Amino acid sequence: MRSKAIVNIRPCSRLSPPSSSSSEQYPEQAAPYALEGSTLSQSPTDPRSSQISSGRRSSLNEDCPILLELATHHDVLKESDLARCDSFVLHHSSVTIGELLGQGSFGEVRRGVCKGRPVAVKTLSPKLDVRSREGKELLKEIEMLSHGFKHCNVVEFYGIYEHGGLPWLVMELMPGGNLEQFYETKKQARRSRQWRPRTSRAVSWIGDILSALTYLHSQTPPVLHRDIKPGNMLLSAGGRSIKIGDFGLSRREPGYNLTGTTGTFRYMAPEIYRGEADYTAAVDVYSFGLLMWFIFAGGHPFSNMDGQTVAQLAATYGYFRPLELKKSMMPRKLGDMMKRSWAMKAEERPRAEELLRELEVWRMERGGCGGWLMV
Repeated sequence: MRSKAIVNIRPCSRLSPPSSSSSEQYPEQAAPYALEGSTLSQSPTDPRSSQISSGRRSSLNEDCPILLELATHHDVLKESDLARCDSFVLHHSSVTIGELLGQGSFGEVRRGVCKGRPVAVKTLSPKLDVRSREGKELLKEIEMLSHGFKHCNVVEFYGIYEHGGLPWLVMELMPGGNLEQFYETKKQARRSRQWRPRTSRAVSWIGDILSALTYLHSQTPPVLHRDIKPGNMLLSAGGRSIKIGDFGLSRREPGYNLTGTTGTFRYMAPEIYRGEADYTAAVDVYSFGLLMWFIFAGGHPFSNMDGQTVAQLAATYGYFRPLELKKSMMPRKLGDMMKRSWAMKAEERPRAEELLRELEVWRMERGGCGGWLMV
């Protein structure tokens, strides 16, 4: 049995990556689907620091009756969950909704302003009934975010309010967009339609993601994201740092019956695809391994195949994994970390905190600065 690495995680201990000699710039782009952003302190400009817009404190009873009705209908929130959500309620007059940023089958994201600060607001698609399964999933996301995660590589949740008969989640706008969009923008600007980040930038992103996963998995009980993929990795202005966003599929372990094919097929762990019961945080580590490949290779693994076929083959054959990248594309140490992360058996995958420690040691040995953890 592996000995547990001892890591004291600082909520926002992340330092800037070593400066590169390259003059390459990362454009500040307000891409659609840019949901969340950097951590806010409790200051006068914090959307939650001044909830009294009409001489009273905002509350679920007064300001979010639809959410309470949904909680009763779906029966997914306990009294303690509702009490925690109550502290995140925003008065509807605090938020102004603007242009549509992104829209999918189940939801939409709009630009907004909350007490003078740019934000992103997310809700169900107007075409869906709030009493549908998607409405239930939105409630679960609100419950998860109401735990108020505080880490510089995990998105900040500002609050909840109601508008147009729907509950809305309020988060800080992330100007860099998501990682998938960032790559596409870079590729479109090149005649070759190919692009990969410099190694120093890729290593910095890997550290950000591992730092966030270490934090989430260290919660009591652990938080499983269950949908680690490029589209849920959100970039700061200029693409310098990454935060993990979109907790719509996240659950705590234990406490939920963690079964079913949940997540994105291409990045899905074998045990999830097979419908195994009571899987662990190792599912996020598996997805992280494939995400590493995306970051260094410059594209999705098995991009010539549909995602469900990829998941089926990966869950059936342990050798069905992306090709090993050349040393010129990915340092060998990181390649080794990647391959161990996508091991077929969950118990053979390292924990996120172990990978984070390995990365930190590797960087320091090569003269880089640490900063993701404090030993």
